Amino acid sequence: MGNVLVIPTFGNNDFDLDDEPANETFKVEFYSRIFKMWFEDHPTNSKVMNLTAIKPTFLNGGYYRVDINPKLSVLALNTVMYLYKNKGMPYEGTQLLDQLNWIEDQL
Repeated sequence: MGNVLVIPTFGNNDFDLDDEPANETFKVEFYSRIFKMWFEDHPTNSKVMNLTAIKPTFLNGGYYRVDINPKLSVLALNTVMYLYKNKGMPYEGTQLLDQLNWIEDQL
């Protein structure tokens, strides 16, 4: 991996149930496990990224912001929540609304 910064995001098959985001009951356990793998255990990401700033939104719903430099930021979104086939799916908690509000705050 060398010194390559990796900005991972979730895909539709990255959850315990395909195409469904982590539910409220298991989200902290699931997102904590992935956070450790993607950020804390990754040699470059653990040194470059501001993990303290990333962790709260990541643990809430798998989304986060990485500031590459003062003029460039990357928003990594968890778009599994937006899948058309999940439309009307009764989400527990506020993951989807929290992410939408967060996006608005970032722009």
